[in-house]
Amino acid sequence: MYSKLTICTRAVFTTTHANNIHTAVLTNYNFLVRPSDTVTVRAELSVLSINTVDIRTQMMSTSGWISFYWTDSRLTWTPATYGDIEYIYLDSTRIWKPELVVDNTVGEINILGSSDLLFRVKYNGEVKWDPLGVYETKCEIDITWYPFDKQTCSIELTSWGFISSHVTLEHLVTYVNTEDYELNGEWQLIKNEISSSQLVEEGETFSQLLFTMEIQRRSGYYILNVIFPITLVAVLTTVTFLLPADSGEKISYILTILLALAVLLTLIADAMPTTSLHTSVMGVFLAMTLGYSTIAIVITVLNLRLQVKPEGTKVPRWLQRICSGCLVKLVCYRKDEVVQLQPGKGEAGYVKKETNIKKIMKEKLQRKSATTAWKADDDTAKRSDDENPDGYDDFPYNNKEVAEIIDRFFFFLFAAVNVFTTTGFLMVLGIGSTLAS
Repeated sequence: MYSKLTICTRAVFTTTHANNIHTAVLTNYNFLVRPSDTVTVRAELSVLSINTVDIRTQMMSTSGWISFYWTDSRLTWTPATYGDIEYIYLDSTRIWKPELVVDNTVGEINILGSSDLLFRVKYNGEVKWDPLGVYETKCEIDITWYPFDKQTCSIELTSWGFISSHVTLEHLVTYVNTEDYELNGEWQLIKNEISSSQLVEEGETFSQLLFTMEIQRRSGYYILNVIFPITLVAVLTTVTFLLPADSGEKISYILTILLALAVLLTLIADAMPTTSLHTSVMGVFLAMTLGYSTIAIVITVLNLRLQVKPEGTKVPRWLQRICSGCLVKLVCYRKDEVVQLQPGKGEAGYVKKETNIKKIMKEKLQRKSATTAWKADDDTAKRSDDENPDGYDDFPYNNKEVAEIIDRFFFFLFAAVNVFTTTGFLMVLGIGSTLAS
């Protein structure tokens, strides 16, 4: 019994068959005539990488390619007749192609694709075109939550020259292709979407496709190199009031802090776009810290003037009231009073005891009352009491001690303000950036 052995052979590609296909489909072919009344062009964006997002110029640079598909019924043949060849390749000077532009590009607007790029044509007339390039597109930057910001940037593809009734653009898939996407060190691609719209110019409608990408800044670098230094400088501003006046470095120290803040503000401002549409929370915080340093300089200068007054100069009456009324209590200031117990024994004969303003004022008023009782002229004593009813002439602190009290008060005040401001800034930045998404 014999069985039949069937051997299937596949035609081998030959240049003769390929040349015959070119001759057959291109004879009497006019590349200036579109394939049909309305040509439907389907597109798919494939992103290779996000090269950069320039905040200053508000531009996003993306590398990739856009795949276009349409059908040209004039470019058809029967594969079996031509050695089973299913595909041929043609250049842009031989066949019709849609005129497309990226209309939100930052640089010069040109027709998409290179003239050297070939088109792949299938035997059923389906044409595939994959122009690749670097797309530098306009992107409105919102710096409100910098450096925890998210940006939404788009690539707008528009038919140029062919109105929508002649060429209609459609999306091939419902997403941006990121299979070959390479990670960016500064920006993270978190979401993408596609949409279509119509562009109306002088009463004519053109088809348009939008490829939208939402990106989020990787904030680790900025936390370490921006937020952390600003917070440290704010702390150093508070330390100014702990620096002794005798060191002679208070003014130079606070001025150095002010200059450091000014440099940080300049560096951040140079990276920001020159627009007033959005205000950075980071910039507001830095401006507030700069304002605190300016106020600290003014307070330091005035306080130094008080400290260098000649010994024996009375403290101004209004300052006595402020100190005795609240400052001494708020800062829990205690004065060290030197009392000589055993004369002739040098430093060993002296001890220090802590006193407070209430005790000192009470003792001095008691001594004053006892002294007044021994005076013969009651009218003189009365006039003396009238001139100093509150006993402020017996104020126990000199100018240097008052300056120390003021320094201590502003140290606590600035420390509290800086803690409140920094905590509030971080909370607003974190919560705001989360809600904004």
